[in-house]
Amino acid sequence: MTKKILIVEDAFIFAEDVKVSLEEEGYYVIGVVSTYQKFFNFIQVNQPDFVILDINLKGEESGISAAKYLYEETNIPFLFITGQGDSATFREAKQYFPVNYLVKPCEPSEIVLALELAFHNEDKLEKKVSNSSKKTFKDLTNPNKTHLVDLKDIYYLESRKRYITYYTSEEYFMETSSLQEALELLPPTFIRIHRNYVVNINRVSSIESCRIILDDDRELEVSRMYRKVVLEFFGE
Repeated sequence: MTKKILIVEDAFIFAEDVKVSLEEEGYYVIGVVSTYQKFFNFIQVNQPDFVILDINLKGEESGISAAKYLYEETNIPFLFITGQGDSATFREAKQYFPVNYLVKPCEPSEIVLALELAFHNEDKLEKKVSNSSKKTFKDLTNPNKTHLVDLKDIYYLESRKRYITYYTSEEYFMETSSLQEALELLPPTFIRIHRNYVVNINRVSSIESCRIILDDDRELEVSRMYRKVVLEFFGE
């Protein structure tokens, strides 16, 4: 499947050069935007597979703000390109886990190679994760005790601040993590439906426009941001 790329860059000529280089390598550039607001509006109705982010954008919000949104609200990987090579900018950028950080001047070919490597590593991780069918949790009352849980028995995940709760039919297990970090370590049968929820699609009984009903009759809200993607995923 052709990978869909969004470019967030306010230098028009450079953005076009990158776009041409990506398309020559078989990627589909679904958009080129120059501000955070345009990025935000675009991401509400489109689902790129990867985002190329310039840190310095037109307007008040920077590429760091876009990275923060991608990290906290989506499962979309991204890399930074920037003219700022100072350590302070790098420290601020790396907290949102970009797959790469390229300092200008850089050639479009370097971005293509970085993208290729990112997808290669992602495929390897997905294969590794898909081969794992269990997850280990520490006991909430006894840190020396652990629980081994089949992933198929997990119905959904709920995020509250820095804690993730994994719910089975009768039990729940907690760990310190972000929802994004947890999702990256789960097989593709788990999808995000809300900023606070990830659901196991194999435990979904039915779906309506704004909620999912699990096979034990529990209901989860589907947020407006994820509604289109969820409905398309289930062929609704």
